[in-house]
Amino acid sequence: MEILSLLSAGPARARVARILRDDLPLVVRFTQAAVFLPGPSGPRLLATTESDGGPSRLRAALVATASSPAPRTVSFPADEKRPAGEALVVSLSIGGALVVYREGSRWNADEVRHAVSTARFVARALAWSAVFA
Repeated sequence: MEILSLLSAGPARARVARILRDDLPLVVRFTQAAVFLPGPSGPRLLATTESDGGPSRLRAALVATASSPAPRTVSFPADEKRPAGEALVVSLSIGGALVVYREGSRWNADEVRHAVSTARFVARALAWSAVFA
């Protein structure tokens, strides 16, 4: 079985969703967050904090920064649906990325550090899911 299939299975997806929903808000203030894994035809959404499937700015940030392994930000101007905001993209060691978006203020160094720690936590959770699947 392909590793991506294992990581996209229910228990791994549920674990990552719990991290986004319960753990990440304790250390980083954000509007929405998602974890993407590499897929055969581009980034594949694994988990998100949005119930309406609205990670379009998250996916756009991921695609815009695909060539950089370091944490990076992408600014978005205001549009008819949302005010201006900024996305923080943190690569996962196993491939893919944690993308965190918020409206308004820029990311500071402590928040970037916390997001990197959360990305490591997500990668470990996914690795353990693959090992014990």
